[in-house]
Amino acid sequence: SGNAGPVMTEAEEIAILPFSVTGTGVELMGEGMVDLLAANLGTIPGVRIVDPRRVMKAMERETGDLEVARALGAGSVLRGSVVGAGDRVRLNAELLSASGESLARTQVEGASEGLLALVDSLSLTLMKEIWRSSEPFPTLRVAGIMTPSVEAMQAYLQGEALYRRGRWDSAGAAYRRAIEGDSTFALAHHRLALTLGWTSEGGASREATRAAIRFADRLPTREAFLMRAYGLYAEGSVAAIDSMQAYTRRFPDDPDGWYYLGEAKFHLRDVRPAAPADLLASFDRVLALDSTLTAAMIHPVERSLLTRDRE
Repeated sequence: SGNAGPVMTEAEEIAILPFSVTGTGVELMGEGMVDLLAANLGTIPGVRIVDPRRVMKAMERETGDLEVARALGAGSVLRGSVVGAGDRVRLNAELLSASGESLARTQVEGASEGLLALVDSLSLTLMKEIWRSSEPFPTLRVAGIMTPSVEAMQAYLQGEALYRRGRWDSAGAAYRRAIEGDSTFALAHHRLALTLGWTSEGGASREATRAAIRFADRLPTREAFLMRAYGLYAEGSVAAIDSMQAYTRRFPDDPDGWYYLGEAKFHLRDVRPAAPADLLASFDRVLALDSTLTAAMIHPVERSLLTRDRE
């Protein structure tokens, strides 16, 4: 691809596995490390991160780390551990190629209150080992993407784990706790908007979406682009379709982008009519990329019921 080159080939697409966890105060960090590292490493040119939902689904079927990577078509797999002892935390990580070769390995340790800085340090040292470019190395700062508050971050990570499992009410409660810890937490506002949308709280969902957009400037371009496109949809603007189509052209492997496009086309079909096949094509694309995003099945099922399509 045009982005290939800055990193070694095996690390162009990485499946991040949940870390093993030992000790107290770090219980949420096992699955949480997937989200934190994905946020950091996904900003590096030439690196693609397998969607965490796909990773979790593959782990239900495959027994080994390398088998998970191969099942997902990833060139490498990132695994590690989080060890909490008193007010200290140690993070270990290893990046393996799908064939089992160790590409990079690192360990960082520090105060638990500086956990986000430790994640940044871990990400930085990993990528320095596989960086293959004369270009300056990108800045990595997960706190800038998420939140400087460890408490807000932990609540958000809990929300993400629940959101992936479709537990909307519980996820929404976790996102609210994250926002209580940091009212400028754009990603938490955005996820809260999605959960409220599924629990039929449209007005509150739109309010959360507006809050997310107010603070979107702190996000990387990709996340901010998607969030603003969703904002157009939340306001009922037909421009959402054009914006989401632009997003999917730029990021064709992002299931969330195709899902938002499908939602916009389906709910705005009275304003911009489309053939049934076109309305469902985006959802088909979502499920081809990530069959665990079950929300993408809802409108195709509705359409099948309306048209009495038994198949």
